[in-house]
Amino acid sequence: MMDINVSLMPKVMIVEDDEDILFVVTFILKQNGFSVIAVSDGEKAIREALNEKPDLILFDINLGRYDGRQLCLELKTVHNVQVPILLFSANVTLASSIDTYKADGFIAKPFDMDLLVNTVRKELSIA
Repeated sequence: MMDINVSLMPKVMIVEDDEDILFVVTFILKQNGFSVIAVSDGEKAIREALNEKPDLILFDINLGRYDGRQLCLELKTVHNVQVPILLFSANVTLASSIDTYKADGFIAKPFDMDLLVNTVRKELSIA
């Protein structure tokens, strides 16, 4: 059996308050060779992003009391986080606002898992 060096695996942070979606996306990304930090609470998202230093962040836009777009903007402007941040939402009209919030991309829900994995790989420049 071959050991996988987790430190070489790209680290993706997912911020999603729907536990079922969080579980599925975490599972799919892990199956595709990513290390995953799963966060279900928008309140913890900034702290976790700064502590864990992921290579990419996936933010749901609607996080209960929190807006993933605002959290993205805070990470990019206040904390000067330089990693790609992708937003996702069932409300596809929100895709037009990603530039305003300094997001690097948008994925519409429900999303095809292959599209999600390929988009993450593309953002991380992993072919």
